[in-house]
Amino acid sequence: MKNSKQITSLKEIKNQYDAFIVDIWGVVYDGVNAYDGVVDSLNEIINSEKPLLFLSNAPRPSNVTREKLIELGINMDRAKIYTSGDLCIEGLKSWDDEVFRNLGKKFYHLGEVRNKDILAGLNLVSEGNIETADFILLSIYL
Repeated sequence: MKNSKQITSLKEIKNQYDAFIVDIWGVVYDGVNAYDGVVDSLNEIINSEKPLLFLSNAPRPSNVTREKLIELGINMDRAKIYTSGDLCIEGLKSWDDEVFRNLGKKFYHLGEVRNKDILAGLNLVSEGNIETADFILLSIYL
């Protein structure tokens, strides 16, 4: 990339692009606090009505992630979010995809208790014994 340019803010390039896809962890915030200038830059893009999609590999569903972004001060009126938790929930609800179809109903969860929200409303059974579970659901320990 011979013509690459280092920038210090999305504001510098926002007019050059029609839409933005932004990761959350390590880009927007460190797990607790937003990085300096990020909230203002993202709100400026969102308020300019350019499409902005937050894409995350977090196991939590997008509605939980949305609330965190709002707490950080991000205007979520027009921004969209898609998480790996959404993909998992979608698969475990529909059972349409081959990956999910033959899993069984008993799961053993390895991960933080707070990540159990990915299982809310699903027709599954939490199994306390890993040996008798049909599948293991591994979510991050953040």
